[in-house]
Amino acid sequence: MAFTLETYALTQVNDVKSIIDIASGTTTWDQTFIELINGATIYIERYCGGRRFATATYTNETYDCEFEDDDDGRQKWLFLKNWPVTAFTTIEYRSGTTTYASYDSTAYETYTDNGSIYFYGGITKGRKTVRVTYTAGYTINWTTQASHTLPHDITMACRSLVLAAFNKRKSQGIESESVGGASINWGDLLEADPVTKAILDGYRRNFL
Repeated sequence: MAFTLETYALTQVNDVKSIIDIASGTTTWDQTFIELINGATIYIERYCGGRRFATATYTNETYDCEFEDDDDGRQKWLFLKNWPVTAFTTIEYRSGTTTYASYDSTAYETYTDNGSIYFYGGITKGRKTVRVTYTAGYTINWTTQASHTLPHDITMACRSLVLAAFNKRKSQGIESESVGGASINWGDLLEADPVTKAILDGYRRNFL
């Protein structure tokens, strides 16, 4: 079974191979690298709060308001699951059991860099009280660098984890060209690499 590199993958096979001096035309380990890159990408996304780094549109994403963080007893900040935001399409409040209505544009202020919304009058406490449609993430275009906006340090972090997993397999004498059912503890690999961990920590939500 041939594996395909995911469109949201945070690095590419030839870049990983170049670091360990494997010629781009040598494809012996390509399937291994594809599996490892896809796995590392998914782990990084989960570690960073479940966000997707590749640009995507999120339609009718709902948010609960379960706590109070303001003197008047109403939550005013909403942090989206994905960021940076490149476009807000709709920002709505729950107007009925299953219906939503648009907020007045003067009722809130948006912050695209960290994907947050400040509601001047607060948010009504409850489940799925806010619904947002928006586009967020970075453009991943390995062939056209002019339009490629994924931060380089994220790519470096992904490569480091991939190479750590690959080298661990080699040190254990695993010579198969496929990861197969092999178990990879990405968390252990990250903890053993403080530089990569520091990079990824910078892309997590930090609430004081």
